[in-house]
Amino acid sequence: MDFERIVQITDTHVVADYTKTVLRWDPVVSLRSIISSINSLEKQPQLVLATGDLVHDGLEESYHTLKSVLKTLNFPIFVTPGNHDSRENMESSLLGENIYLKEHVEVQHVEWVIAFLDTKTNNEEHGLVTPAEIDRLALLFDKLEDKNCLLAMHHSPTPECLAPACQLHGREVLLEFLASYSNSKAVVSGHTHCETEKEYLGIKLLTTPSTLFHVEHTQRHETEHNRDFMKYHEFDGSKIAYRILDLFEDGSMQSEIRWVD
Repeated sequence: MDFERIVQITDTHVVADYTKTVLRWDPVVSLRSIISSINSLEKQPQLVLATGDLVHDGLEESYHTLKSVLKTLNFPIFVTPGNHDSRENMESSLLGENIYLKEHVEVQHVEWVIAFLDTKTNNEEHGLVTPAEIDRLALLFDKLEDKNCLLAMHHSPTPECLAPACQLHGREVLLEFLASYSNSKAVVSGHTHCETEKEYLGIKLLTTPSTLFHVEHTQRHETEHNRDFMKYHEFDGSKIAYRILDLFEDGSMQSEIRWVD
C-alpha cells in the first residue's frame, strides 16, 4: 500500500550561544545529529514538522542560528510556535529558504492534510486553545471532504504531569471538536520532552521527545505555581529523538520514535 513519510522534530531550543543560558547541553550539536539521521533515512520524508520551542529565548539572533542549521535538512520544514518562541521574530528571522509557517499543508500523493494549531500564550509557559483557533480549524475541516487530517501543535493535550507549565488550557474543547470529525486521525505535539502514545475516541495523541534533552515527569499532584518545577522534572541530555510518521492512502498511520546517539 502506498504511503508518504513525514518527520516531526520538536523543542529544539536553539540559541546563538548556549553557554550564556541555563542550558546544560548544546542544542546546535544535538540538532545536527538529528538532522544527519533524518537526511540518511532510507525512505525519505516528504516534509518535516517542527512543533515549537524552536529557540530558547525568542531572539532574532537565535532564529538566525536555527535557520543556518535547518537549511541543511533536505526537505521543506513547516514550523509552529511554542511558549519559548516569538511569533514576530520567527516571521522576520526564520522563514525563507526551506522553512514555512502555514495554517495547513497537503501531503502529496495520499489523501492527508496537516493542520497547525497555535497554542502559544503571551508570557506564559502553559498553552491555550482559543475559540478563534477552533473556529479557524472548523472552516478548514469543513472543506477537507474525504481527506484525513493530522493536527500538529506545540502543547500536548495529554500532559504527563500536573505542573501548571505543562498544561494545555482548553484541551477538552479541542478534543471534543476533533472527535466530531470522522477524518480526525491524530495529533502530534511536543512540550513534554518525552514520548507518549495515547488515544481519544479513536484519535491518536502523540507527543515526541525533544531534540535537545529528555524529561522524566514525576509530579503527580496539583500546585498553584511553578515553585517545585525543577524538583519534579528530571533532565537527560543523552536521550534525543524525533518521530517518523508514515501516512497511508486508506487513512491509517504508522509511527515510531527514532532515538539518536
